[in-house]
Amino acid sequence: LFWTNVLPKYDQVSGLKLIVAEKSALLESRNQIVQRLAELQNEYENKYSELQRVALVIPEKKNLPEVITTIDAISSQTGATLNELNIGDEASKASQNKNILSLKIDMGATYESLIAFLGFLEKNLRLLDLRAFTVTNNAGKDQGRKTADGSDILTIQIKAKTYYLKPINGNEQK
Repeated sequence: LFWTNVLPKYDQVSGLKLIVAEKSALLESRNQIVQRLAELQNEYENKYSELQRVALVIPEKKNLPEVITTIDAISSQTGATLNELNIGDEASKASQNKNILSLKIDMGATYESLIAFLGFLEKNLRLLDLRAFTVTNNAGKDQGRKTADGSDILTIQIKAKTYYLKPINGNEQK
């Protein structure tokens, strides 16, 4: 009786224990995968919010109209007279993931207007690196230019750089 009834059932249960162990290992592996996917989703969401913040400082596109209107608006707000604004592309290293726009700003302003202008540039969302800064007082030449209240108008030249991201697919964006 033992050999005919119990032993086959015992062998069958032993085989089922192996299958259960394999399925348990598979289930544990899948649970780890699901947990890792959840971690990756959280990491992606965190990186995406960081990328959104970076996009404000270093935009994806060159966006020249935005650069021009920002400089013009800042000069208007501060009372500076924008005489000339030159914008050009500058070569960047192939290993860098950003492109460089060089700016040359020539303007006339009083000292107070100049300080306010620099303050607005500093608070501007788009990253701007001042590379050269020249201030000339033309008071000695032809009595210089003066404002209505008698303040000297300074001649100012600013050379700066701003950045935008290189496109992933290599297509240049305006």
